Amino acid sequence: MASTLKSPRLADEEVLQQWYGKRVLKRNFKLPDGTISDFYVFGGTIPVIIFPLTQNKEVITVWQFRYGANKFILEIPGGNIKKNETPRETVENELLEETGYLPKEIYQLGKPIWFDPASFTVSYFPFIALGCKKIKEPNPERTEIMETILVPLEEWIKMVSQGEIEDSKTLAVTLLALTVLGRLC
Repeated sequence: MASTLKSPRLADEEVLQQWYGKRVLKRNFKLPDGTISDFYVFGGTIPVIIFPLTQNKEVITVWQFRYGANKFILEIPGGNIKKNETPRETVENELLEETGYLPKEIYQLGKPIWFDPASFTVSYFPFIALGCKKIKEPNPERTEIMETILVPLEEWIKMVSQGEIEDSKTLAVTLLALTVLGRLC
């Protein structure tokens, strides 16, 4: 999209807090009028978000406690890309760790998507994993309080369309996956 708007320029940045792969940053931007304005944003490692589908057309979801929401949320699996790991390798590793399923096929669903470009410096890679088969029991990290729930694809589509899914990254990746699967008009 072409525009004549002038972009603010990042003047400097300070890391205020850093822990568990997450960061709080203070960024100073030089605005088009020449003034400096500060913004506080969140950053961290880049994750993958996976729309996994079993051989029986069931969506592999996780019922996971989310500390920000302070409640359990039904969502699709994902996880942070580790050092020396490709996004595709992360898809396999996180799916195995969180659910015990191994995919037969993995496809990236376009370019990375911003979590919230107003407040976050991080985007995520959307993936679809097809032909997933359970090969072991899940082994989540100690802070990941979750259980795997299989939802038939048709029921999942109904849950999404009726507003039952609260997680925005799950909704975005589901939309991309359903488009690829030819499930949308």
